[in-house]
Amino acid sequence: FVDYWTKEYGGYLDLHENTELVTDDDEISSDYHNGYLLQSKAEYAIADHATNYPNQPMFMYYAMQLIHGVWSAPDEFLDRCGYPDTTDEISGYLSDVMGNYCALN
Repeated sequence: FVDYWTKEYGGYLDLHENTELVTDDDEISSDYHNGYLLQSKAEYAIADHATNYPNQPMFMYYAMQLIHGVWSAPDEFLDRCGYPDTTDEISGYLSDVMGNYCALN
């Protein structure tokens, strides 16, 4: 799977917009989670369409990659859920699952 922070798969950058490889330093920064990047691009496309084509309908299929296993949700979302960090395998796994579920809601 593509890493949501580094945007890499198998050690190679794997972030495209249409058919072009994204090379913008801000967008490929590992400080910028892919979920935020895709959200900001969707918001920009909607605002741009509303400004430039106000009388034409718009269709957008917005498929977030985050549904495949949200093991890398940003800490700010995980922290608000209040699940404790645990080190044992079973409790730690359940805490991660519940924390990530909470972060999505």
